[in-house]
Amino acid sequence: MTFSAGNSEMKIREDGVMIISIDDRLYPERLKNLEEPPRLLYARGNADLLEADLFTVVTGTENVSMKGMDVAIGLSNILSGRGHVIVSGMGKGSDTGAHLGCLGAGGRTIAVLNYPVTQVESSENRALADRILQNGGLLLSAWDDGDESVDDGETRGRIMAALGDGMIVIESFSSETVLMNTIRCAIDMDKAVGAYRHPGGFDMTETSEGNEYLIKECGVVPVRNIKDAEKLASAVEEKRRKK
Repeated sequence: MTFSAGNSEMKIREDGVMIISIDDRLYPERLKNLEEPPRLLYARGNADLLEADLFTVVTGTENVSMKGMDVAIGLSNILSGRGHVIVSGMGKGSDTGAHLGCLGAGGRTIAVLNYPVTQVESSENRALADRILQNGGLLLSAWDDGDESVDDGETRGRIMAALGDGMIVIESFSSETVLMNTIRCAIDMDKAVGAYRHPGGFDMTETSEGNEYLIKECGVVPVRNIKDAEKLASAVEEKRRKK
């Protein structure tokens, strides 16, 4: 099955997976700025979300603290209320909090996967994927069933960074190479990037080690409270207006 997408046709398979080529109308222009953009994207759900005006990535470590989980949910809730589409990776911890916070606010969220959209690795992720789809969200991947190579998360990270107008890091370890590469990719693309700063800094929890590094060494904006979050949201919105 196909339907018109600009000057090309987007394929929809019998299993409901949409195949979006780089020439299709729904293929995000911002992904084309990547050095090696994926030629094909595979999607399930509301593909029209790819034409939304404003995207913010909310992500972080899977080993998030209880406080960090609350922050992920709360910040995504605030951003969704301002009309941001929340982008995350549907991993455990910070990503799950990001999606749940968005859904709790009645917002729209995109989960960028590092495996095919027809496969969800755990029962927890399957339940979250169902909620995302049932609430007008989207599952997106550069990988299809049968692809021989295994993604270590680098491709997913690059897609997330390119898709977002801004990014908030909930918690992180400086040793998390893939996550740090995702954040650096967003910084290099001149996105508005913030990192949650625990009141006690690194002494509060070891999972804030990476955030302290990002704030002190990379010039990432510290997000300590709702006021800081709203300032960062305004910066994301301003950057988008100037494009």
